[in-house]
Amino acid sequence: MRSAAPDDKIVFFFGGHGEYAEVNMMGLQVGEDSDFQCIIAGDDRRIYGTELRSWFCRARYPSVAVTTVFDASLNNHACHSGGSLGLHISYDIKGTIFKASNGSRKRVRLPMIQISASQPYEVAYSSNFNDGFYGQWTYSLLGYLKGTECPTIEGLAAYLEKNCDPTGAQVPQVCSSHKIKGRIALF
Repeated sequence: MRSAAPDDKIVFFFGGHGEYAEVNMMGLQVGEDSDFQCIIAGDDRRIYGTELRSWFCRARYPSVAVTTVFDASLNNHACHSGGSLGLHISYDIKGTIFKASNGSRKRVRLPMIQISASQPYEVAYSSNFNDGFYGQWTYSLLGYLKGTECPTIEGLAAYLEKNCDPTGAQVPQVCSSHKIKGRIALF
């Protein structure tokens, strides 16, 4: 992050296991959800959302854009990942109504988007599709990007809500550090 140029775009994709810990990394039971949500690294180390966010915020320039993606993969599920970075705005779809609401009190100076396969207290799933085994969210994201020439935050949230898991067991979450309107460039 320290070596990123002013116009760089950073993409972080995590296709692995996530959990909601009973206590945070310091053994305390205080704070926001992002203090307790973590991803499990390859060496079984727990990386909490607040720690991961601090890594991204080390960029020298406030114009460095960060897109983070949390999804399931074969035998690993990015459960409890929604909102784990503690970004300020959460985008929700209720029926046909799109709402951008304050998701956290934390402020991040970088333009950052977090797209998660599940809400903070939900599991994420993977499935075998016609052309391979994918996290359900990744498969839905690819469908959205292939089917639209002008991606928007509203369109992305609506598409994921409708297509990621029609049973409603897995509800994706889209969050950002700043309110976004209109066209988006995720990558």
